[in-house]
Amino acid sequence: MNLFAVVAAFALPGMVSSTEVNWTNWTETSTHKLTYIVAADTARTLVGLAVTKKLAVKVVAEPTSNSVTLSGELSACRHLATVLQKIDKPASTMVKMTVVEVPAGFAEEAGLADGIESSWVLEPREARMLAASIRNDKNHRYLIRPEMLLNDNQEGISQTENDIRAIYIKLTPKITSDDKAVTLRIETNLKNTPAKGKCEIRSAALTQTVPYTGTLVFRGMRSKTPDGGAVEVFILASIERVTQPVK
Repeated sequence: MNLFAVVAAFALPGMVSSTEVNWTNWTETSTHKLTYIVAADTARTLVGLAVTKKLAVKVVAEPTSNSVTLSGELSACRHLATVLQKIDKPASTMVKMTVVEVPAGFAEEAGLADGIESSWVLEPREARMLAASIRNDKNHRYLIRPEMLLNDNQEGISQTENDIRAIYIKLTPKITSDDKAVTLRIETNLKNTPAKGKCEIRSAALTQTVPYTGTLVFRGMRSKTPDGGAVEVFILASIERVTQPVK
């Protein structure tokens, strides 16, 4: 066995001791090659589960081959093997969006930009402050708040339409190789059909890497109002990593 193997057994504090397990009943040994999750981390998770459920099983992680070997009572090994099948899957990305209309110049007043930038990546605290600024603006108007749970490289589409506005958004998340962020491709098509004046259509696309728990802010369509002013549409997209629960 590789010298760097991580061995998780019941000798650790709080685990079932050898005197509490009938070692003669060990009838199963199986090795499981992992595809999407890391063997060492997975072994620690399985040991914790075995302790909680008092399963007579040893877990050996082999980092070189990224595999996990289970040895122990047949029922215990099969239970953990089933858990491995459930969790060894690509992580999903939850994207929670808020599409809101605010007066033109809002980005500058909120401290986001000097009028040139069209997108920003915010940390959680900054995102909360921006959300509060939007709520406190008496002229804001929420348009839609879609949520999408997407697998890696899976496209998701949100669209809504009424008499004066149509909003189309397509998202494609790509999890980065270090599994710490998502490269998010966002494509938008906004259409305004005012009671008076010409129909306005604006399409935009952006590819931006956003860390987990981060929020991408994207400035969309700018349009005129009947009183001679202007409004802008902002898209806020928060990113969360979703994995299968271990049971």
